[in-house]
Amino acid sequence: MTELELKINNLKNNLYSDNEEIVNVDKISLQKNLFELIRECIKERDYIVDIGSYEINVTPADLSVKYETEETIIEISNEDVYYESTREVDCRYFVITNNQSSEYSLSNKAIRATGIVTNIDGVCEEHYEFELLTDEVDDIKNYLTLSNFNVSGAAYSSEEISTNYSVIIKKEIKRNDKRTDVIDFFLPNKVVPVFYDYKNQKYIREESERKSYSPNDYSILLPTLDSKKNLVNYLYSSIVEYYTEYINNNL
Repeated sequence: MTELELKINNLKNNLYSDNEEIVNVDKISLQKNLFELIRECIKERDYIVDIGSYEINVTPADLSVKYETEETIIEISNEDVYYESTREVDCRYFVITNNQSSEYSLSNKAIRATGIVTNIDGVCEEHYEFELLTDEVDDIKNYLTLSNFNVSGAAYSSEEISTNYSVIIKKEIKRNDKRTDVIDFFLPNKVVPVFYDYKNQKYIREESERKSYSPNDYSILLPTLDSKKNLVNYLYSSIVEYYTEYINNNL
C-alpha cells in the first residue's frame, strides 16, 4: 500500500465502518486525516481522490467536495453549492375497462405509472410517466386529466419526449404537502387499479382504488439532507482552512 493509499484509507475509516456510512463522525479525527491526505496529494501531484461515495478535489484553483449516490448528490465547490435528491415512488398498473372483474388477462389494454420525486437546489417536483401498454392505435391522453382538484398545478412535461403511448406529468410540491394519488390523473370510470401478477401473468384488481400512505406527505421522499450537507460542507471548509494556513505560514 502506497503512502497516498494509506492516507485515503485512514480518511475512509472516519466516514465508513464495514462499508456502512458512519452517522456521528469524529470531526477532529476526520480533519486530522484530511490534512494528512491533502499533504500527500500535493506531494504526489494527485489532486482528486475517491473515497466511497465522496469525491474530493484538492486542486488549489478548483477545490470541491462531492457526495454522490444513486439517490443523492451534494457538491460544494469554489463556484457553487449544489444538492439534488431523487426518490422513486410506487410503480402501479391500471387496466382500461368498465368491467368490474377481480382478474384481467394481459390482453387487456393497461397503463403503467411510474414516478420520481426530486429536490434540485430546493425546487421540489414529482414526475410521473404514464405508458400505454397495447398494440392497438390509441392515445394515452384519452384516459388522463389535469383538471382534478387533487392534482392542481400539474402539467404535461416537454412535448418532445411525449408520444401517443407515453407522457410525463410533473407537479411542483412541498415537503409537507399531501401525497398525490396517481389515480387522480385518470378520467373517472376509465381505469381500474390492478396488481401485475408476474408469476401467473395476469392482472389482479386492487382491493382499494386509492393508495394509503403513512405519513401522507413527502417527508420520506424529500429528506432534508441536512446532516450530509453539513458533513460535505465541513470537508470543504477544512480543505479551505488547510490552504489558508499553508499560505499564511509561507508568506
